[in-house]
Amino acid sequence: MVMWFPSSMSQANNNNADVSAKAAMPTPSSLDPVVGVKDDTLGVFPAGLAYAPFPLVPSSPTVSLGTQIGSLPKQRGWRKGGNLLEVLSQSFSQFSGVGEQPTATKVVSNSLVNITHFSEGFYKGTLPDVLFVWGSDFAVAQALVDEIRFYLQKLNTMGFLLNARNLNNKGKTSVDIVLPAIVLVGGGVWYHRFLGQLQQAIAEVGFSYTEGKQLQQAVLGKICRGAILGLTPSHFTHRTDMIEGLDKVQSIFPESQSNTVKMPLIRFKIAGGKHATQRQVLHSLGRNGAVISIENEGISSTERLELQQLHDQLQQFVLPYAVTEVAKAKKRAKTVTLEQYQQALSDAIFEMGLGRKAFEAYEKGLVLSVSNLQKQDSLPLNQLPEDVEQCLGLELLPHLQVVHQYMNAIGLTDSHEVMALCINYLSK
Repeated sequence: MVMWFPSSMSQANNNNADVSAKAAMPTPSSLDPVVGVKDDTLGVFPAGLAYAPFPLVPSSPTVSLGTQIGSLPKQRGWRKGGNLLEVLSQSFSQFSGVGEQPTATKVVSNSLVNITHFSEGFYKGTLPDVLFVWGSDFAVAQALVDEIRFYLQKLNTMGFLLNARNLNNKGKTSVDIVLPAIVLVGGGVWYHRFLGQLQQAIAEVGFSYTEGKQLQQAVLGKICRGAILGLTPSHFTHRTDMIEGLDKVQSIFPESQSNTVKMPLIRFKIAGGKHATQRQVLHSLGRNGAVISIENEGISSTERLELQQLHDQLQQFVLPYAVTEVAKAKKRAKTVTLEQYQQALSDAIFEMGLGRKAFEAYEKGLVLSVSNLQKQDSLPLNQLPEDVEQCLGLELLPHLQVVHQYMNAIGLTDSHEVMALCINYLSK
């Protein structure tokens, strides 16, 4: 038997159903769990990155991810990253200050909210808004790639990543909600290599070819490259305690000590990632007191930033000390001057960047230069703290060796063998 209702009655019933449905919907409360990324928070991976003798992050973080590197199952790809990782994790306990008793790393780590996996942070709502990742050691970078892959597989299976391109009412995609903005820090030229590894690792995440490609594009857009520029030896010679980030470095050398000499500007720059991710990093770091800028010049802006950082660190912390040692060893009147070595280093890195589309020909002499303030700061040379030297050596040497091999492979001239000179100094 078919019942027929007038349209007005049908509409009234529908309205009543809507009212009942709305009345039945639960109202959110403060006790409801908030999953995903927590706005304006900063995190590090691994935890020791926050206490590196040579600062790599621009502001003190509040969250650490992957605190159990070395003890997690091997099939997840987590493994210890070698000597520099040990320096990163133990530096505070070993170098807590002159005349002070070493402080246990465990005590320091308690100042951070510890998250073992991305999944844990997601369900607790404590994933950092911006995650700084130490990518210089390939073992640590691979551990992160593996963790992201397992995390995305789990979320995709549970339906959190459907419609990766659709925006919610706050302009965020499903990937933005579940994944922090990741900023890779550390010396070397390896950003594109990391992206290639990550893209390959997550290629099979997704229920269809199109969905998988969209997911890859969305995830890779969350990865930026970051670098601190402008540090000089004077920022470390008056140090009395552990450096915990760029804000700490700036406070070590008060301007009141000299009314006439200004310290070179310390700045943090990022490159790569999608525009929305860059704005996310700028906003979050700004809320945490750091001033940063975006490097968007050149066809390959990320390699441009990496080469700028490499040039900055070699010119300030390696080349002057290496030249001094050579001059003492040769003990002869006629030697290559520091200024000649500095120019040779700038020329070599610029030519390499020119071939990599990181620089334009007209920029020769305009970029990769050493300012007069930085030159004055390097002379007379002040001995760097032992932990800073060790950290820089282990950080730069493997990448500089790769750069030197690349230069030889493409036939770039190493004037005065300046690149080999830096490698020999770091190898001691």
